[in-house]
Amino acid sequence: MQTRLDTRSKGWGRRGFIMRGGAAVGAAALAACGEATAPPAAQAPSDVAGSMEILWPTDQRTVPFIEQQWIPAFRREYPKVDVSLTTVGGGWDGLYEKIIVTNAGGTPPTIARGKEYFAGDLGYAGILEPLTTWMKGQKEVTADQYYPAVWGNVLWQGQPVAQPLYIFVRPLYHNVGLFREAGLLDRSGKVPAPKTWKEYADLARKLTVPSKNQWGTQIIYYGPGEDGTSAWMQYLQQSGGSYVNPERTKYTFNSPAGIEALQFVVDLIWKDRACRPPDVQVPEGVRKLGMWNAVGDGNYNNYPKNMPELEYGLALVPRNKSHSVVVRGQNIYLMKHNAAKAAGWRFLQFAGRDDNSHAFTQTISLGPVKKANFEKEPYASNPEWKVNMDQIRVKENTYQPFFPGYVEGAQAVGEEIFGAYGGKKTPKDALADAERRATLLLKT
Repeated sequence: MQTRLDTRSKGWGRRGFIMRGGAAVGAAALAACGEATAPPAAQAPSDVAGSMEILWPTDQRTVPFIEQQWIPAFRREYPKVDVSLTTVGGGWDGLYEKIIVTNAGGTPPTIARGKEYFAGDLGYAGILEPLTTWMKGQKEVTADQYYPAVWGNVLWQGQPVAQPLYIFVRPLYHNVGLFREAGLLDRSGKVPAPKTWKEYADLARKLTVPSKNQWGTQIIYYGPGEDGTSAWMQYLQQSGGSYVNPERTKYTFNSPAGIEALQFVVDLIWKDRACRPPDVQVPEGVRKLGMWNAVGDGNYNNYPKNMPELEYGLALVPRNKSHSVVVRGQNIYLMKHNAAKAAGWRFLQFAGRDDNSHAFTQTISLGPVKKANFEKEPYASNPEWKVNMDQIRVKENTYQPFFPGYVEGAQAVGEEIFGAYGGKKTPKDALADAERRATLLLKT
């Protein structure tokens, strides 16, 4: 098992890798492995050979699955391919740094798991293999098998550079017990899930009981970082706004729609006093929240296991101009400068088959990527998953924006948004400062 690379102490943060080493990555890898070649036409599985390395994060849920299921099954089909699995600690930063360092040193893995937003910086560094040519003439991985908001997570400069691994959205959950205590259940005894922002704000006010440290709602992430920015994108999108232009060359969140979205959240916190402020903790967690956003089903959230007394349900997020959200997820990337690309592509194909993809998403208990798997269990009949699938299908959804400098820019934006949540800046000033700071970090 690999340990986290201590690169930050040398000034090699994510942006430092790209700014200082992007060209070196390409040059070193070219020297080691040669230029990219077209896939061999109609090559039989028995003829695909080589030593293939899979780079994977340390993950107790999926490492045993990869070792015990995917790799043995793949080798039965491709007996001449020697497959090794390298796991990397240090979280997502550790994995990202390992991808960069190995490529710069001329020893890239064949394929690597990674966040969807890795595609921007890795694509900019020239180390991802475009899959358009490899996809010709095969049926396991084709764009029409995915919803646009899912397939968009693998596109870099208009070309697919990865295989979608899983996706997730954050529907609106509600605490049935607190709705009952507030006398808010409908005549049939069910929670009247809010369909609009106005209904959402009204219910949040009615569910808030300050004397009990009970709040109507809370933001997904308050912290001043990328997670906070991605959480706010949901409100931005529902207001009809966008984070960046289609060319990924200019930030567009500092707009009337952006100000409306941030003002709505700030008003929930400070005007309505119905949303948990960032400096207030709720030790009881969702037991004292009326509504909140979360990922996945009960298996992922572990509510039934950890809080068996909790009555909860979920629904689509309330709409302003739409019910849309940003569909996020993870991918498997094929490295451009690895000698075993043919084997690596076949592994991506293997992972992309309906049955194999379905097995993986069940193991990690996150959303499916193939349309065909939306109709399989547990997604088809599990009440929690059905709402998640309905949220993923919303036509106005978009995929996660990513581009060179995205993470650093999102951290800057998150800091400014956090300032607005804390009442230190107006939404208008926070977004103006966020645009100014993030633009300085944008690479085009």
